[in-house]
Amino acid sequence: RFTDEDLKCIGIECWAGYNRDEQSRAVWMKRNEAGMDLALQIQKDKNFPWPGCSNVAFPLVTIAAMQFHARAYPAIVGGTDIVKCAVHGPDPQGTKTAHADRVSKHMSWQLLFQDKCWEEQEDKAILNLSIVGTNFKKTYFSSSKHYPVSELVLAKDLVLDYWSKSVEDSPRKTHKLPTFRNEAYENVMRGKWRDC
Repeated sequence: RFTDEDLKCIGIECWAGYNRDEQSRAVWMKRNEAGMDLALQIQKDKNFPWPGCSNVAFPLVTIAAMQFHARAYPAIVGGTDIVKCAVHGPDPQGTKTAHADRVSKHMSWQLLFQDKCWEEQEDKAILNLSIVGTNFKKTYFSSSKHYPVSELVLAKDLVLDYWSKSVEDSPRKTHKLPTFRNEAYENVMRGKWRDC
């Protein structure tokens, strides 16, 4: 539907906006990387007060993250009743409550049994949350799988303007999706992507 010139203008605008968003969160990215290095106990060469001095990394952050995970996981994924629907307004016959219970059971089944990756992603999300402080979930209906899918989106992979008040108010939301070379080639050959 677009001319090549229109697509070029849209692409330039998107790329410029993405770069502005990346620059706005550069300091946060450095802190995030340092926090992950601390939690993963990655030791780097130390040059202060002299080159090659002792560098001991005590796993306090790692222990704290594991303790948080050990307490939070059973509170969130405790049994098979994960989704709990609320009833708003009067319900004298209990029909709304019965409907909410059916929806809760079905959605819990979708998460635990239909979406095979949900529990693993939730496990990773809780551990990452304790270290980084935030992460996101992207939930959508997958046309290829024919059921709702919920994916973990790490904060480093969701590029927003750092100074946005909320995700909803951010003018751009860019999810960095790692793609294999063959996937890119396949999408170009199918006409889904343009060969730039």
